[in-house]
Amino acid sequence: IMAKAGMNGRSLTNKFAKLARKTGAGDSMATSKFAEIKDYLSTGSIMVNLICSGKVDGGLAVGRLAMFAGAPGFGKTMLAYATMKEADKKKYTSFLWDSEYATDRETLLKLGMNLDDIIHLNEHEIGKIKEQFMSFSSSMEEGAEDKVLHVFDSAGVWTTEVGQTKEAEGNNAKDFTIFTAKKSLGSMIMRESGKRGMASLIINHTYANLGGWGDSTAVAGGGLLYIPSTVIKITSKAKLEDKAKNKVGDICTVQSHKTRLAKGRTSVKFAIHYKYGILKYYGLMEYALAGGYVAEVKAGRSIVYKKQYEIDAIGVENAKAYKKLDIVALYHDESFFGEIFKNSDFGAYVEEQFQYNTGTGTAPSEEEQAAITEFYEKEDASHVSNETCEEVKGELAFTEEAMGYVEESSPQKSPTQQTPGVRTSGRGADASFTVTEK
Repeated sequence: IMAKAGMNGRSLTNKFAKLARKTGAGDSMATSKFAEIKDYLSTGSIMVNLICSGKVDGGLAVGRLAMFAGAPGFGKTMLAYATMKEADKKKYTSFLWDSEYATDRETLLKLGMNLDDIIHLNEHEIGKIKEQFMSFSSSMEEGAEDKVLHVFDSAGVWTTEVGQTKEAEGNNAKDFTIFTAKKSLGSMIMRESGKRGMASLIINHTYANLGGWGDSTAVAGGGLLYIPSTVIKITSKAKLEDKAKNKVGDICTVQSHKTRLAKGRTSVKFAIHYKYGILKYYGLMEYALAGGYVAEVKAGRSIVYKKQYEIDAIGVENAKAYKKLDIVALYHDESFFGEIFKNSDFGAYVEEQFQYNTGTGTAPSEEEQAAITEFYEKEDASHVSNETCEEVKGELAFTEEAMGYVEESSPQKSPTQQTPGVRTSGRGADASFTVTEK
Protein backbone atom coordinates (compact mmCIF):
# COMPACT_ATOMS: atom_id res chain seq x y z
CA ILE A 1 0.00 0.00 0.00
CA MET A 2 2.79 2.41 0.91
CA ALA A 3 4.59 1.62 -2.34
CA LYS A 4 1.46 2.32 -4.39
CA ALA A 5 1.07 5.58 -2.53
CA GLY A 6 4.61 6.53 -3.47
CA MET A 7 5.74 6.72 0.16
CA ASN A 8 8.74 5.20 1.87
CA GLY A 9 7.77 3.06 4.91
CA ARG A 10 10.30 4.66 7.26
CA SER A 11 9.25 8.14 6.12
CA LEU A 12 5.65 7.33 7.00
CA THR A 13 6.71 6.06 10.42
CA ASN A 14 8.68 9.23 11.05
CA LYS A 15 5.66 11.40 10.22
CA PHE A 16 3.47 9.53 12.67
CA ALA A 17 6.23 9.62 15.29
CA LYS A 18 6.51 13.35 14.76
CA LEU A 19 2.82 13.81 15.52
CA ALA A 20 3.07 11.58 18.59
CA ARG A 21 6.03 13.52 19.94
CA LYS A 22 4.53 16.96 19.38
CA THR A 23 1.25 16.05 21.03
CA GLY A 24 3.02 14.31 23.91
CA ALA A 25 1.19 11.06 23.16
CA GLY A 26 4.29 8.95 22.57
CA ASP A 27 7.23 8.28 20.28
CA SER A 28 8.70 5.77 17.87
CA MET A 29 9.34 2.48 19.64
CA ALA A 30 12.94 2.67 18.45
CA THR A 31 13.59 5.83 20.48
CA SER A 32 10.84 5.94 23.12
CA LYS A 33 12.34 6.60 26.54
CA PHE A 34 9.49 4.69 28.14
CA ALA A 35 10.11 1.52 26.07
CA GLU A 36 13.57 0.90 27.51
CA ILE A 37 14.19 -0.82 30.83
CA LYS A 38 17.20 1.13 32.02
CA ASP A 39 18.00 -0.96 35.07
CA TYR A 40 17.04 -3.96 37.16
CA LEU A 41 17.13 -4.35 40.94
CA SER A 42 18.17 -7.80 42.12
CA THR A 43 15.99 -9.57 44.68
CA GLY A 44 19.06 -11.21 46.21
CA SER A 45 18.03 -14.57 44.73
CA ILE A 46 19.08 -15.51 41.20
CA MET A 47 16.10 -17.85 40.88
CA VAL A 48 13.63 -15.08 41.76
CA ASN A 49 15.48 -12.74 39.39
CA LEU A 50 15.00 -15.28 36.62
CA ILE A 51 11.24 -15.72 37.02
CA CYS A 52 10.77 -11.94 37.29
CA SER A 53 12.95 -10.86 34.36
CA GLY A 54 14.52 -13.88 32.65
CA LYS A 55 17.94 -12.52 33.62
CA VAL A 56 20.50 -13.75 36.14
CA ASP A 57 21.41 -10.17 37.01
CA GLY A 58 17.83 -8.96 36.57
CA GLY A 59 15.03 -8.84 39.10
CA LEU A 60 12.61 -5.93 39.39
CA ALA A 61 12.49 -3.77 36.27
CA VAL A 62 12.99 -0.07 36.99
CA GLY A 63 10.08 1.97 35.65
CA ARG A 64 7.63 -0.85 36.32
CA LEU A 65 5.38 -1.99 39.17
CA ALA A 66 5.79 -5.46 40.68
CA MET A 67 4.01 -7.44 43.39
CA PHE A 68 5.19 -10.12 45.83
CA ALA A 69 2.27 -12.09 47.27
CA GLY A 70 2.09 -14.88 49.80
CA ALA A 71 0.81 -16.08 53.15
CA PRO A 72 2.22 -14.63 56.40
CA GLY A 73 5.74 -15.81 57.18
CA PHE A 74 6.47 -16.99 53.64
CA GLY A 75 9.36 -14.59 52.95
CA LYS A 76 7.69 -11.71 51.07
CA THR A 77 9.15 -8.98 53.24
CA MET A 78 12.57 -10.65 53.39
CA LEU A 79 12.68 -10.59 49.59
CA ALA A 80 11.69 -6.93 49.68
CA TYR A 81 14.43 -6.12 52.22
CA ALA A 82 16.96 -7.96 50.05
CA THR A 83 15.82 -5.91 47.04
CA MET A 84 16.26 -2.70 49.03
CA LYS A 85 19.74 -3.80 50.06
CA GLU A 86 20.70 -4.49 46.45
CA ALA A 87 19.18 -1.15 45.42
CA ASP A 88 21.36 0.63 47.96
CA LYS A 89 24.45 -0.83 46.27
CA LYS A 90 23.35 1.05 43.14
CA LYS A 91 22.82 4.30 45.07
CA TYR A 92 19.02 4.17 45.07
CA THR A 93 16.88 5.93 47.65
CA SER A 94 14.26 3.54 49.03
CA PHE A 95 10.84 4.57 50.31
CA LEU A 96 9.48 1.97 52.75
CA TRP A 97 5.72 2.47 53.14
CA ASP A 98 5.29 0.51 56.37
CA SER A 99 1.51 0.28 56.59
CA GLU A 100 1.78 -2.59 59.08
CA TYR A 101 3.96 -0.60 61.51
CA ALA A 102 6.17 -3.68 61.68
CA THR A 103 9.66 -2.54 60.59
CA ASP A 104 12.35 -1.75 63.13
CA ARG A 105 15.88 -0.41 62.83
CA GLU A 106 17.51 -3.31 64.67
CA THR A 107 16.27 -5.90 62.17
CA LEU A 108 17.38 -3.86 59.18
CA LEU A 109 20.83 -3.30 60.72
CA LYS A 110 21.22 -7.05 61.31
CA LEU A 111 20.44 -7.58 57.63
CA GLY A 112 23.29 -5.23 56.74
CA MET A 113 21.10 -2.44 55.34
CA ASN A 114 22.07 1.22 55.10
CA LEU A 115 19.42 3.14 57.01
CA ASP A 116 20.55 6.57 55.79
CA ASP A 117 19.13 5.93 52.30
CA ILE A 118 15.73 4.62 53.46
CA ILE A 119 12.72 6.89 53.91
CA HIS A 120 10.35 5.28 56.43
CA LEU A 121 6.65 6.19 56.16
CA ASN A 122 3.81 4.90 58.32
CA GLU A 123 0.45 5.31 56.62
CA HIS A 124 -2.33 2.88 55.80
CA GLU A 125 -5.21 5.12 54.64
CA ILE A 126 -5.29 5.01 50.85
CA GLY A 127 -6.24 8.65 50.32
CA LYS A 128 -3.31 9.85 52.43
CA ILE A 129 -0.89 7.42 50.74
CA LYS A 130 -1.97 8.86 47.38
CA GLU A 131 -1.40 12.41 48.56
CA GLN A 132 2.03 11.68 50.05
CA PHE A 133 3.14 9.50 47.14
CA MET A 134 2.24 12.17 44.59
CA SER A 135 4.09 14.83 46.58
CA PHE A 136 7.29 12.80 46.27
CA SER A 137 6.65 11.74 42.67
CA SER A 138 5.79 15.22 41.40
CA SER A 139 9.11 16.50 42.74
CA MET A 140 10.87 14.31 40.16
CA GLU A 141 11.16 15.20 36.49
CA GLU A 142 9.80 12.84 33.84
CA GLY A 143 12.63 10.82 32.34
CA ALA A 144 15.11 12.05 34.97
CA GLU A 145 17.96 9.90 36.21
CA ASP A 146 16.81 9.91 39.86
CA LYS A 147 17.17 6.46 41.38
CA VAL A 148 14.14 5.63 43.52
CA LEU A 149 12.56 2.42 44.83
CA HIS A 150 9.14 2.36 46.53
CA VAL A 151 8.20 -0.66 48.68
CA PHE A 152 4.63 -0.88 50.01
CA ASP A 153 4.28 -3.32 52.93
CA SER A 154 1.55 -4.24 52.63
CA ALA A 155 -1.60 -3.79 50.54
CA GLY A 156 -3.43 -6.23 52.80
CA VAL A 157 -3.84 -3.63 55.55
CA TRP A 158 -4.69 -0.63 53.39
CA THR A 159 -7.93 1.06 54.47
CA THR A 160 -10.20 3.84 53.23
CA GLU A 161 -11.60 6.87 55.01
CA VAL A 162 -15.02 5.21 54.81
CA GLY A 163 -13.70 2.07 56.44
CA GLN A 164 -11.97 3.97 59.22
CA THR A 165 -15.13 5.94 59.95
CA LYS A 166 -17.10 2.72 60.26
CA GLU A 167 -14.49 1.28 62.61
CA ALA A 168 -14.59 4.39 64.80
CA GLU A 169 -18.40 4.18 64.98
CA GLY A 170 -18.32 0.47 65.82
CA ASN A 171 -20.00 -0.33 62.52
CA ASN A 172 -18.99 -3.82 61.35
CA ALA A 173 -20.54 -3.44 57.91
CA LYS A 174 -18.23 -4.25 55.02
CA ASP A 175 -16.45 -1.40 53.25
CA PHE A 176 -17.42 -1.86 49.58
CA THR A 177 -15.19 1.02 48.46
CA ILE A 178 -11.94 -0.70 49.44
CA PHE A 179 -11.38 -2.70 46.24
CA THR A 180 -11.92 0.29 43.97
CA ALA A 181 -9.65 2.40 46.17
CA LYS A 182 -6.86 -0.20 46.11
CA LYS A 183 -7.09 -0.50 42.34
CA SER A 184 -6.98 3.29 41.99
CA LEU A 185 -3.87 3.57 44.16
CA GLY A 186 -2.20 0.72 42.27
CA SER A 187 -2.94 2.45 38.95
CA MET A 188 -1.41 5.68 40.25
CA ILE A 189 1.75 3.91 41.40
CA MET A 190 2.04 2.10 38.07
CA ARG A 191 1.65 5.28 36.00
CA GLU A 192 4.03 7.38 38.08
CA SER A 193 6.64 4.60 38.13
CA GLY A 194 6.62 4.54 34.34
CA LYS A 195 6.69 8.31 33.87
CA ARG A 196 9.33 9.01 36.51
CA GLY A 197 11.49 5.93 35.97
CA MET A 198 10.96 4.56 39.49
CA ALA A 199 10.93 0.95 40.65
CA SER A 200 7.89 0.08 42.76
CA LEU A 201 7.00 -3.06 44.69
CA ILE A 202 3.73 -3.90 46.45
CA ILE A 203 3.69 -6.68 49.04
CA ASN A 204 0.33 -8.41 49.27
CA HIS A 205 -1.38 -11.21 51.16
CA THR A 206 -2.95 -14.42 49.88
CA TYR A 207 -5.91 -16.28 51.28
CA ALA A 208 -7.31 -19.80 50.92
CA ASN A 209 -9.49 -20.23 47.85
CA LEU A 210 -12.00 -22.58 49.49
CA GLY A 211 -14.25 -24.28 46.99
CA GLY A 212 -13.14 -22.01 44.16
CA TRP A 213 -11.71 -22.76 40.74
CA GLY A 214 -8.01 -22.58 39.96
CA ASP A 215 -5.23 -22.14 42.53
CA SER A 216 -5.72 -23.19 46.14
CA THR A 217 -4.67 -19.69 47.21
CA ALA A 218 -5.77 -16.36 45.80
CA VAL A 219 -4.18 -12.92 45.95
CA ALA A 220 -6.10 -10.26 47.89
CA GLY A 221 -7.07 -6.87 46.54
CA GLY A 222 -9.51 -7.50 43.70
CA GLY A 223 -8.51 -5.50 40.60
CA LEU A 224 -5.20 -4.48 42.22
CA LEU A 225 -3.83 -7.89 41.21
CA TYR A 226 -4.06 -7.10 37.48
CA ILE A 227 -2.19 -3.78 37.53
CA PRO A 228 1.48 -4.75 38.17
CA SER A 229 3.43 -5.97 35.16
CA THR A 230 5.09 -8.64 37.33
CA VAL A 231 3.35 -10.66 40.05
CA ILE A 232 5.00 -13.56 41.86
CA LYS A 233 3.31 -15.68 44.50
CA ILE A 234 5.08 -17.63 47.25
CA THR A 235 3.05 -20.80 47.54
CA SER A 236 4.75 -22.99 50.16
CA LYS A 237 7.53 -23.18 52.75
CA ALA A 238 9.73 -26.05 53.97
CA LYS A 239 12.70 -26.52 56.31
CA LEU A 240 16.24 -25.65 55.24
CA GLU A 241 18.61 -28.07 57.02
CA ASP A 242 22.39 -28.26 57.38
CA LYS A 243 24.48 -31.46 57.17
CA ALA A 244 23.56 -32.30 60.76
CA LYS A 245 19.84 -32.02 59.95
CA ASN A 246 19.46 -28.88 62.02
CA LYS A 247 16.94 -26.35 60.76
CA VAL A 248 18.85 -23.26 59.65
CA GLY A 249 16.22 -21.51 57.56
CA ASP A 250 13.33 -21.89 55.15
CA ILE A 251 12.97 -23.11 51.57
CA CYS A 252 10.23 -21.21 49.75
CA THR A 253 8.50 -22.17 46.52
CA VAL A 254 7.57 -19.21 44.35
CA GLN A 255 5.53 -19.08 41.14
CA SER A 256 5.39 -16.36 38.51
CA HIS A 257 1.71 -15.44 38.44
CA LYS A 258 2.14 -12.74 35.81
CA THR A 259 5.15 -11.46 33.88
CA ARG A 260 6.03 -10.09 30.46
CA LEU A 261 9.78 -10.51 30.74
CA ALA A 262 10.03 -14.27 31.33
CA LYS A 263 8.04 -17.45 30.82
CA GLY A 264 4.85 -17.37 32.84
CA ARG A 265 3.59 -19.81 35.45
CA THR A 266 7.12 -20.99 36.26
CA SER A 267 7.87 -22.34 39.75
CA VAL A 268 11.28 -22.17 41.44
CA LYS A 269 12.70 -22.35 44.95
CA PHE A 270 14.70 -19.86 46.95
CA ALA A 271 16.08 -20.12 50.49
CA ILE A 272 16.30 -17.82 53.49
CA HIS A 273 19.12 -18.66 55.90
CA TYR A 274 18.67 -17.53 59.49
CA LYS A 275 22.21 -16.15 59.57
CA TYR A 276 22.99 -15.17 55.98
CA GLY A 277 19.56 -14.11 54.73
CA ILE A 278 18.62 -14.85 51.11
CA LEU A 279 20.99 -17.49 49.69
CA LYS A 280 21.90 -16.03 46.31
CA TYR A 281 22.51 -19.28 44.43
CA TYR A 282 19.93 -21.60 46.00
CA GLY A 283 17.79 -23.43 43.45
CA LEU A 284 20.39 -23.48 40.67
CA MET A 285 21.70 -27.00 41.29
CA GLU A 286 19.09 -28.84 39.21
CA TYR A 287 19.84 -26.61 36.23
CA ALA A 288 23.60 -27.02 36.69
CA LEU A 289 23.23 -30.80 36.77
CA ALA A 290 20.88 -30.88 33.78
CA GLY A 291 23.20 -28.68 31.73
CA GLY A 292 26.31 -30.67 32.61
CA TYR A 293 27.99 -27.84 34.52
CA VAL A 294 28.02 -29.78 37.81
CA ALA A 295 28.44 -33.50 38.38
CA GLU A 296 27.46 -35.73 41.30
CA VAL A 297 30.39 -37.78 42.53
CA LYS A 298 29.87 -40.54 45.10
CA ALA A 299 32.33 -40.28 47.98
CA GLY A 300 31.52 -43.18 50.30
CA ARG A 301 27.95 -42.71 51.45
CA SER A 302 27.89 -39.07 50.48
CA ILE A 303 27.15 -37.30 47.23
CA VAL A 304 29.67 -34.60 46.39
CA TYR A 305 28.80 -31.85 43.92
CA LYS A 306 31.78 -30.89 41.83
CA LYS A 307 32.28 -28.43 38.99
CA GLN A 308 32.39 -30.40 35.75
CA TYR A 309 35.37 -28.50 34.34
CA GLU A 310 37.36 -29.36 37.49
CA ILE A 311 36.48 -33.04 37.17
CA ASP A 312 37.60 -32.94 33.55
CA ALA A 313 40.92 -31.55 34.74
CA ILE A 314 41.66 -33.86 37.71
CA GLY A 315 39.62 -36.98 36.92
CA VAL A 316 36.69 -38.61 38.70
CA GLU A 317 38.82 -40.63 41.14
CA ASN A 318 40.63 -37.58 42.44
CA ALA A 319 37.33 -35.71 42.70
CA LYS A 320 36.06 -38.31 45.17
CA ALA A 321 38.56 -37.05 47.71
CA TYR A 322 36.72 -33.75 48.04
CA LYS A 323 34.55 -33.30 51.09
CA LYS A 324 30.85 -32.67 50.87
CA LEU A 325 30.12 -28.96 50.83
CA ASP A 326 27.55 -27.51 53.20
CA ILE A 327 24.67 -25.34 52.00
CA VAL A 328 26.50 -22.12 52.84
CA ALA A 329 29.53 -23.07 50.76
CA LEU A 330 27.30 -24.17 47.88
CA TYR A 331 24.71 -21.44 47.75
CA HIS A 332 26.08 -18.42 49.64
CA ASP A 333 29.82 -18.26 49.08
CA GLU A 334 31.18 -17.25 45.69
CA SER A 335 33.61 -20.18 45.57
CA PHE A 336 31.21 -22.66 43.96
CA PHE A 337 28.50 -21.15 41.75
CA GLY A 338 30.30 -17.84 41.53
CA GLU A 339 33.22 -19.63 39.88
CA ILE A 340 30.90 -21.60 37.58
CA PHE A 341 29.31 -18.39 36.30
CA LYS A 342 32.74 -16.83 35.84
CA ASN A 343 34.37 -19.76 34.04
CA SER A 344 31.54 -21.09 31.85
CA ASP A 345 28.47 -20.08 29.87
CA PHE A 346 26.16 -21.30 32.64
CA GLY A 347 24.57 -17.86 32.94
CA ALA A 348 23.46 -17.88 29.31
CA TYR A 349 22.29 -21.48 29.63
CA VAL A 350 20.06 -20.89 32.64
CA GLU A 351 18.60 -17.68 31.14
CA GLU A 352 17.53 -19.70 28.09
CA GLN A 353 15.38 -21.83 30.38
CA PHE A 354 13.36 -18.80 31.48
CA GLN A 355 13.34 -16.43 28.53
CA TYR A 356 11.02 -16.44 25.53
CA ASN A 357 12.88 -17.69 22.46
CA THR A 358 10.44 -17.04 19.64
CA GLY A 359 12.84 -15.27 17.32
CA THR A 360 14.91 -12.14 16.92
CA GLY A 361 13.29 -8.79 16.30
CA THR A 362 14.65 -5.96 14.19
CA ALA A 363 16.14 -2.89 15.81
CA PRO A 364 17.62 0.10 13.99
CA SER A 365 21.31 -0.11 13.16
CA GLU A 366 23.66 2.50 14.62
CA GLU A 367 23.52 4.45 11.35
CA GLU A 368 19.72 4.28 11.26
CA GLN A 369 19.47 5.26 14.89
CA ALA A 370 21.70 8.27 14.27
CA ALA A 371 19.57 9.29 11.30
CA ILE A 372 16.37 8.96 13.34
CA THR A 373 17.83 11.04 16.16
CA GLU A 374 19.00 13.70 13.72
CA PHE A 375 15.53 13.77 12.16
CA TYR A 376 13.84 14.31 15.51
CA GLU A 377 16.34 16.97 16.57
CA LYS A 378 15.62 18.95 13.41
CA GLU A 379 11.89 18.59 13.91
CA ASP A 380 12.17 19.70 17.54
CA ALA A 381 14.21 22.78 16.61
CA SER A 382 11.11 24.69 15.64
CA HIS A 383 7.64 24.85 17.17
CA VAL A 384 5.04 22.85 15.28
CA SER A 385 1.72 24.68 15.11
CA ASN A 386 -1.70 23.11 14.75
CA GLU A 387 -1.67 24.16 11.08
CA THR A 388 1.60 22.28 10.55
CA CYS A 389 0.14 19.18 12.19
CA GLU A 390 -2.86 19.40 9.90
CA GLU A 391 -0.47 19.72 6.95
CA VAL A 392 1.29 16.52 8.00
CA LYS A 393 -2.04 14.77 8.35
CA GLY A 394 -2.91 15.92 4.83
CA GLU A 395 0.35 14.49 3.49
CA LEU A 396 -0.61 11.12 4.95
CA ALA A 397 -4.02 11.08 3.29
CA PHE A 398 -4.29 8.55 0.48
CA THR A 399 -6.33 9.19 -2.64
CA GLU A 400 -8.11 6.43 -4.52
CA GLU A 401 -5.77 6.88 -7.48
CA ALA A 402 -2.62 6.63 -5.37
CA MET A 403 -3.98 3.53 -3.66
CA GLY A 404 -4.64 1.93 -7.03
CA TYR A 405 -8.36 1.44 -6.52
CA VAL A 406 -9.97 1.93 -9.95
CA GLU A 407 -13.17 0.77 -11.53
CA GLU A 408 -12.79 -2.18 -13.90
CA SER A 409 -14.66 -2.61 -17.16
CA SER A 410 -15.55 -6.19 -16.22
CA PRO A 411 -18.87 -6.87 -14.50
CA GLN A 412 -19.01 -5.76 -10.88
CA LYS A 413 -18.96 -8.31 -8.11
CA SER A 414 -21.95 -8.70 -5.88
CA PRO A 415 -22.32 -6.26 -2.97
CA THR A 416 -21.27 -8.98 -0.54
CA GLN A 417 -17.84 -9.06 -2.23
CA GLN A 418 -17.32 -5.33 -1.85
CA THR A 419 -15.76 -3.68 1.17
CA PRO A 420 -17.30 -0.45 2.49
CA GLY A 421 -14.99 2.13 4.00
CA VAL A 422 -14.85 5.65 5.38
CA ARG A 423 -12.40 8.39 4.50
CA THR A 424 -10.77 9.74 7.66
CA SER A 425 -8.52 12.51 6.26
CA GLY A 426 -7.97 14.74 3.23
CA ARG A 427 -10.68 16.20 1.03
CA GLY A 428 -14.02 14.50 1.28
CA ALA A 429 -13.37 13.16 4.75
CA ASP A 430 -16.17 10.99 6.18
CA ALA A 431 -17.54 10.40 2.67
CA SER A 432 -18.48 6.76 2.12
CA PHE A 433 -16.81 4.90 -0.70
CA THR A 434 -16.52 1.34 -2.00
CA VAL A 435 -13.31 -0.59 -2.53
CA THR A 436 -13.59 -3.16 -5.29
CA GLU A 437 -11.46 -6.28 -4.95
CA LYS A 438 -9.26 -7.08 -7.95
